[in-house]
Amino acid sequence: MRRKAIGILVAMGLISFAIQADDFWVKKDWKEWTEYDCRQMLQDSPWARSTGVGLPVSAHAYLPNDGNSVSKEMRTPSGGGDAIRYVVADWSTAPVRQAYIRLAQIQNNYEKMDPALKKEFDAKAENFLNEKFGNVILIHVTYGGGGSGSGGESPAEYWRTVSEDQVLKSAFLINQREERIPAAQFISPKGAEPVFELVFPRLQRGEPAVQQNDKSFSIEFQGPGLRLEYPMADTGTAPEDQPPPKVRLGGQARVLAVFDAQKMMWLGSPNM
Repeated sequence: MRRKAIGILVAMGLISFAIQADDFWVKKDWKEWTEYDCRQMLQDSPWARSTGVGLPVSAHAYLPNDGNSVSKEMRTPSGGGDAIRYVVADWSTAPVRQAYIRLAQIQNNYEKMDPALKKEFDAKAENFLNEKFGNVILIHVTYGGGGSGSGGESPAEYWRTVSEDQVLKSAFLINQREERIPAAQFISPKGAEPVFELVFPRLQRGEPAVQQNDKSFSIEFQGPGLRLEYPMADTGTAPEDQPPPKVRLGGQARVLAVFDAQKMMWLGSPNM
């Protein structure tokens, strides 16, 4: 199944916002959401999780201490400049698709659109909002940041050229029962937009992959890792004056996005 792109909609940024105590999606109709609301829904909400890949902890022994805390697996430099950032969103859910349409309305000055253009917009938006995902879970991934390969390869180049077979070997939906449900399809546009999609079956042996009483589920896949490339040392230059290492793509890294299924409530019912 391939989602048809809506040509007049704009690509999302990768700005992350904290969730407010009073959830706006409960208090307001989606057509009243602000741009801030929409970006929060699309990037940092129960239906969209932000995650990333940073340099291994060992690499930071050679970098200036920027005050960030160190995890067991990685540390992301201050500001995330060297990290590969991912936003993993469940696009088979109504609130995410509504946020996408509402953000497009705001950014395209919908209220002042020419009537003919508004009619065209409304028709495409209605098709997008009414698309059915009865048998699948559509995971939409946006990415940014990261280093580059020694040959100029970037995260974008990696995701545009990696084979579907390679991605599907390591892409799983992991439910509360620790069942690892493999993705059925990988979709990556060949253009400039930094996105790709993973399609998972909604049913596993005739039962929902994510059941109504499940507390959580995760999306896991492998992507490019990061490493440091050190320039050849100049013996005539003091160590502190040597050029700094460059961040490059290197190896593979696990990406994991965890969803709190109990918070994915929409109009009083689970929506996942």
